[in-house]
Amino acid sequence: MISRWRIYCRSNEPNIRVIGRRFNLISVTPLSINPPPITQPPPPEWGKKPEFRITPPNSNVDPVAGKYIATGLNRDAVPIAVAKYGDNQIKVREFVNGYTVLREMGFEDNSVAEALFTYDNDKEAAAHFLSSSS
Repeated sequence: MISRWRIYCRSNEPNIRVIGRRFNLISVTPLSINPPPITQPPPPEWGKKPEFRITPPNSNVDPVAGKYIATGLNRDAVPIAVAKYGDNQIKVREFVNGYTVLREMGFEDNSVAEALFTYDNDKEAAAHFLSSSS
């Protein structure tokens, strides 16, 4: 067993010399351990929502309307709401929510917009008006 150790030490470790059962360490060069290179992006920070670009960069969308569309509001209703209410977030959201519900009920888009404008974004009153006028 000692002879195997001698062969191993002599062939693979040039700085260690085995004499009998003793080891003589001649010199040891210090090892430098470098951290591995970072190959993956850092993990996302918790609590932050990812940002998605919904509109293409060169589209003809109003920046105010683009802001509301980027939050996930109905792409068809937002330009109508912004044209009427400007950047009034409460009014725009009320209109878009009412517009979406009434369009899903099967009413035409122009009459839905007129009814919501007439009844100040009141979905129930606009639905009653649209169902009685049809």
